[in-house]
Amino acid sequence: MNGLNGETAFLVKDVLVGKYDGRAVGESRNGHVTVTVRMEWLTRQDEYETIAHELVRRPLDFAIMTHRGADTAMFEHMVDYARGFDPARVQELARLAAYHLPSMKAGCVHQSGVNKAPCPVTGYRWGSAWLVEPLPDGFLERVKAVFADVRFKPGQRYDGPMA
Repeated sequence: MNGLNGETAFLVKDVLVGKYDGRAVGESRNGHVTVTVRMEWLTRQDEYETIAHELVRRPLDFAIMTHRGADTAMFEHMVDYARGFDPARVQELARLAAYHLPSMKAGCVHQSGVNKAPCPVTGYRWGSAWLVEPLPDGFLERVKAVFADVRFKPGQRYDGPMA
């Protein structure tokens, strides 16, 4: 299956996670949280530069979106869980969300959000290209494990090839 930027490795669409306390995130009432997760082996280029200035082929990309975009704050305020989810799985989902869009890093490991001077090692200019932050080993399996006990509707889940 072709994805947005490569070959789909894993995809779940609009999966109900549960109900969150809306007041805790500035809303007037409780709401339901749904999540979409897309993982792709990037293939638009032959090679991608990492934040450490190494060249890699087919890096794995990860995107997680809720009904509020990339905002996952409501995971900390869950009051009820959908079938297949529990506090531990939602906490893991929140930890994984920290890796959202690892293929869109503006700076390298030698720069920070404050230090936008050219890289002292390569001269790379902050934001002149997207760099890739490789995901940790076993990341795809961790994501799949979060959804292991969820009952999916037809077309709601896709498992692509492993590499």
